[in-house]
Order: sequence, then structure tokens, then C-alpha cells
Amino acid sequence: MAELGSFWRPSLTSFALLSVGYLPVALLGVLAVQLEAALVMTPVDIGLAIAAYWATNAVAAPIVGHRADQHGWAPTGALGVAMSGLILFLLAAVVGSKPTLMLAMAIAGVGLALCSQSSNLTIAREVPWSRQGRAFGLKQTAPPIIAMASGLIVAGIAVPFGWRWAFFTGAVLALPAAVLMTPYLRQHRSNDAVGRPRDDTPDLSHETTPPHRAIVLIAAGVGCASVSIAALGAFSVPTLVSSGVGAGAAATMFAGASAIAVIGRLATGWVADRRGHTSLTGTAIIIGASAGGVVLLAVPSPAVAAIGLAIALTLGWGWPPALYPVVMRYWRQATARTTGFVSIGTSAGASVGPVMFGVIVASRGYSAAWVATGFLSLCAAAFLLAAQRAMTGHGPRTPVPTTIVAIHE
Repeated sequence: MAELGSFWRPSLTSFALLSVGYLPVALLGVLAVQLEAALVMTPVDIGLAIAAYWATNAVAAPIVGHRADQHGWAPTGALGVAMSGLILFLLAAVVGSKPTLMLAMAIAGVGLALCSQSSNLTIAREVPWSRQGRAFGLKQTAPPIIAMASGLIVAGIAVPFGWRWAFFTGAVLALPAAVLMTPYLRQHRSNDAVGRPRDDTPDLSHETTPPHRAIVLIAAGVGCASVSIAALGAFSVPTLVSSGVGAGAAATMFAGASAIAVIGRLATGWVADRRGHTSLTGTAIIIGASAGGVVLLAVPSPAVAAIGLAIALTLGWGWPPALYPVVMRYWRQATARTTGFVSIGTSAGASVGPVMFGVIVASRGYSAAWVATGFLSLCAAAFLLAAQRAMTGHGPRTPVPTTIVAIHE
């Protein structure tokens, strides 16, 4: 029971929060082919809708992070679940034109900010220090699992019954998150225990906060890496379709590659705990290696593209469990606000990336767009290595003490 309360319940709650926030854009990406036909849209229009989602998230994330630090993650997360669920229902029942789709996705971006920042703080406040990497690994499986589920929803529901039923299914999937939030909301109303730092956090008062340029470099690196994440979510299925794969088969292939990415994120979180959350070098290596898989998507062959998709999703979506525990340890006094600042980079890359990708597709084709995306992944790795150099001499100089690890193993 102690294991359930200290690790699994908060980790699953964090997973559910991020899942609900990510559902609108995940479904939009795999429904791109149907939406282009139904709403008379182009790849650029799809990119703009995704950009609206990430742009509002970029603006809202630092504000939401500060609110969560001050007032607790539970009410912030509950508001995010309610907003995201409502938007999914409106996408199913009301949206019928490009402007309304853009507006709905812009509001959904605020829902993501509420869900994602509260999910980060859930782990920081509720999960034992020595298991936060694994908790982030579990939480960060949400995007590939939701992507996999979205692909199955398209193949099993949208193709035979229409795209609106896919969004309605997404609204129903928001309900489990509301159930998981209920006990934390009750606890928040009764006392202020939800939101206080954990008692088992090591005393790191002798450590100094890194210079501001380090977090700026991290945000820049995350921004470049997020171009790949957004492009993979939005344009993998259309790329496979353009290479000769059927729409249903392409969605199923995307779901299968996403399943492989889930294993990668869990493994990354486990390794991050073992290494002690002290360096960004491993994160830079993962992102740099993902560029190879991204470039394989440029090859106009279904088999090669499928292999590239599996590599790109596993590595390109695998780095957050390695990065965020490091950020949380170096900037431990303002966890949600700092991760909110990093989210500016995430959202900037994820909003500009799809537009850039769509423009390149319209002028040069999918192959050129994937090559450009792979180059940005290499740039992301370089930014993170520069950030690590700026962080040298600050923050944690050694891994989490082994006595603390032993207590929770």
C-alpha cells in the first residue's frame, strides 16, 4: 500500500494529466487526412492549427507554473482536465470550419499548460526523490501511448464512422483523469499537504543555482527537439500515405511505432534514476541519435520509412524523462515555474515546427522537410551540451546519496 501511495498513484495521476492535455493535438495529427478533406484544409492549415495549440501553451505555461507553485498542483490539474475534456467534446460536436478549429486548438493549448505543469509538480511533490526519473518516464509515456491510441481510434472509429466520433472518444477518455484527481482535490481542500516539498528530498542547500543563460540554452535545445516531436505527431501518417501506404494501415503503423517509444521512455527514466539526475549529456546524445531515424523518413520507401519512424519516435520522444529530473534538481526552489519556462521552448518549437514543416512540404516535399527536421535535432543536442557547460560548478555535484536511494528501493 505504501508503494501505491508514494509512487504508483501520483505517477499514474501525472500520466493521466498529461494524456488529457495531449489528446486534442494527437487526434488532430492522425486525423489530418480526414480533416483536410472534410474542412477543405491543406498541410499548412493543419500546421497552423497545431501551431495555435503550442503557441498558447507557450504563453500560458510560465503563468500556470507560477500559479501551481503558489496554490498547489491539484486544483490546477483539475482545471486542465475540465478544459481539455470540454474542448474535445466541442471538436466532436461543434467545430466545422478552419477558423473554429484554430480557435478550439488555441484553447486546448491552455488546457495542456494546466495539465503539463501540474503533472510535473505532482512528481516533484508526491514521488520519492530516488524514483522521480522513473515517474517521469511513466508520465512521458503519455504522448506515445496517446499517439498509439489515436492511431487505433482513427483506424477503428474515424475511418468507418467519421472523424467527429474520434474526438468524442477522446472526450470520454478524459474521465479517468478526473477520477484519479478526486482524492488529491479532497486532500487539498482539507489541508495544504498537496504541494509541499517532500521530506525525503536531500539537503542541497550548499549548492548554487546555475546562471540564467543555462536555462535559456535548455529552452532553446528543447525548442529544436520539439520540432521533431510535433512533426512526428502531425506528419508521420501523411508521409506514410504519400509513400503508398493506405490511411488505415499508416495509422496502425504509427500506433505500433508509438508502442516501441513507450518502452524507450520507461527505460530512459530508469537509467536517469541510476545516474542521479546530474547531467544533460545523456539527453543530448539521445536527441542527436534520433536525427538518424528522422532522416530515414525522408526515404520514399514504406519499409525504410517505417523503420525510421520507430527509431525517431523511440529516441525523439525518449529524452524528456532524462531532462526534466535534472532541471528539477538544479532549480528545485521553483519547480513548476522553471519547467514552465522550459515549456516556452517546447511550445515554440512545437508551434513553429509544424508550420515550417508544412511550408517545406508544399514547396519541396516530405523528404526535404524531414531532412530539415533532422538537422534541428542535431542543433538541439548542441544547445544542451552548451547548457551543461554553463551549469558546471553549480547545482548537484554528485548523484543522490546512495542511502536515500536504498531507502526507496
